Amino acid sequence: LTAALGSLAGALLGMLYTRSLIWGLSNYWQGAVANSAIQYHAETLTIVEGAVACFVCAVGSIGIAIRRQSARPARELLSGNISLSADPAETSGKTAGKLAILSWTGVIVAAGIIAVAVMTGAHNAAPAFFAAGGLLLLSGLGLIRLVLIWLDRIGSSFTMFTLSIRNAGRRRARSLTAAGLIACGCFMVFAVSSMQEDVGAGSDKRSSGTGGFAVYGESTLPFQYNLSSLEDRKKLRLDGETLLKDVGIVSIKVHDGDDASCLNLNRAQTPRLLGVDPDDFAVRKAFTEESSGGKLWDLLNKQLPDGVVPGLTGDLNTAMWGLQKKVDPEKGGILTYRDERGEEFKVKLVGSLPMSLSVFQGAIVIP
Repeated sequence: LTAALGSLAGALLGMLYTRSLIWGLSNYWQGAVANSAIQYHAETLTIVEGAVACFVCAVGSIGIAIRRQSARPARELLSGNISLSADPAETSGKTAGKLAILSWTGVIVAAGIIAVAVMTGAHNAAPAFFAAGGLLLLSGLGLIRLVLIWLDRIGSSFTMFTLSIRNAGRRRARSLTAAGLIACGCFMVFAVSSMQEDVGAGSDKRSSGTGGFAVYGESTLPFQYNLSSLEDRKKLRLDGETLLKDVGIVSIKVHDGDDASCLNLNRAQTPRLLGVDPDDFAVRKAFTEESSGGKLWDLLNKQLPDGVVPGLTGDLNTAMWGLQKKVDPEKGGILTYRDERGEEFKVKLVGSLPMSLSVFQGAIVIP
């Protein structure tokens, strides 16, 4: 009965919470959803499924607690000492010593992983971050358990402060659960925040997300001239500009489409297409690893059957999460577009730019 009432109340309060959250995102925090218009929508079946799942979890938790309590001697149950803490043998010096050794070993190993990652300057720090962070999280919880064991021993007075401290140590499982939930939440927030990358870092390098270009500009209307051509510069009366002397300019054609970046809450069907000259980028070795020599752009010169156009995703995450398509020269995903005449053409994802963040993020680059 308690689980059923709690599940029903949770379903009703959950709807209220969701309405409040969406209202806040729509009115006061639109930047979090890329200024998209979002509305509350609830289905009866979804609410019922959530309530039933909550009821099952609650009954399961009650069953586990009852099973643990029924295993205790009747004397303890009659005396009212029904703590859900671990066996008192855990407080022995031998067990606590093993826990301390394991916890501090985890801290030392995590510090070693961090030191190696910093000294080697690892390009992809995510594995080291989660390995060290996971060890610190588990080691921290182990040290907290040691503190709780110590708190259960201190003080003999019956003041409110002493009783509250000893209660935290007596119900170690409950206290450790609360600490673990907070620690895991903080860890996820820090993990997401630390994964933000700066596209301007190392922007002078050809292998960076800027391709080594100093300026990236986009015109409102189509530009019919090639600024890398001296004749076209003369037509625009730019041939005498000293600022453009010895400046290389690469023109990119744009076919508008869906935003495939992480700011789009919907699944993109036809991302924006960017038409480039693969040979020009290959000579510059732009947006490729220094050791590859610009060979990545050779994939765009590949002749595919049935008039399919080869394409490179601006970043691997776009294909994996935004498009949910495979990137491969042979088994790459196919996207269907319509040109200005209304005729269909297909784009095959034959590769991806190697960096995780680039100025082409959320777009498909085609020849």
